[in-house]
Amino acid sequence: MRRRELQLGLCQLVFALLLTGCAHEVVDETTAEIDLSAMVHVRGVTKADGGFPVTEASVGDVFDGETVTAMPATDTVDTADLSRHMRVYRIQVEAGQTVAALMRGTEGDLDAYLLLRDPDYQNAGESFGQAIVAGAAEEDALIVFTAPRSGPYYLFAAGENLASGGAFRLDLIELTEDPGVDFSQTSPTLLFLSRELRSHEEDLGPLIGMGVVAEGEDGRVFEDPVGFAPLTLAEKVTVRRLIQAVNGRRASLFEWLNTAPGDERDLESEARIGRVCSELWRTLRG
Repeated sequence: MRRRELQLGLCQLVFALLLTGCAHEVVDETTAEIDLSAMVHVRGVTKADGGFPVTEASVGDVFDGETVTAMPATDTVDTADLSRHMRVYRIQVEAGQTVAALMRGTEGDLDAYLLLRDPDYQNAGESFGQAIVAGAAEEDALIVFTAPRSGPYYLFAAGENLASGGAFRLDLIELTEDPGVDFSQTSPTLLFLSRELRSHEEDLGPLIGMGVVAEGEDGRVFEDPVGFAPLTLAEKVTVRRLIQAVNGRRASLFEWLNTAPGDERDLESEARIGRVCSELWRTLRG
């Protein structure tokens, strides 16, 4: 189980990278540089002049096959070496635009970490894991944010505390609605619900793909009349039990995302969360 108090190493490092950074001119179509000349000494990283590579990105982009490596605690590296341990993406976002950034490990032992900085390099989001997307692992990372103003937003992708590495896929997804809650939450209850939903995903995904089950805009799943009708009676019973289990866990997920202990439930807000989750899930299913 993760413990947030162990994350200070990476957090301090990444914050230091952008405290005084400023963007340089574009070097080519995909890469620019960010100035780290005034970077402070953190986690054995020496001060060094020069730039740190930044990949230009747009909402809707998918980066697959990206890699980062773990940095042993005993290592001392300069800024040029840091690009092996983290990736930085500069995303142009319009005011009011809601964006989901999902980092999924595809090879290796990556325990994903995401940090988002706004155009003023202020912290705008952080994720040590995720409990929203059943098709992704708990060790993956998810940030959903709505830009208060237009400009470049900087997304750092690395292994948690720079202690793990591997290949990953990064999806930058535009959503039509702001969920109004932090999708980076990973409380024990949310993680439990996420594990339950993940356990059903192996059966649910193919059924959706075959048109036996449909995924509604409210985040609930239901029988698709065309694909459901030809099933045998035993198969229909099994599918209905799965639908009931998934909908029950999803309803609990929406409630826990929105309601603090002791607060009254807000069904309207829960419905909005359901719509955003559904849009995110359906987009990732392709």
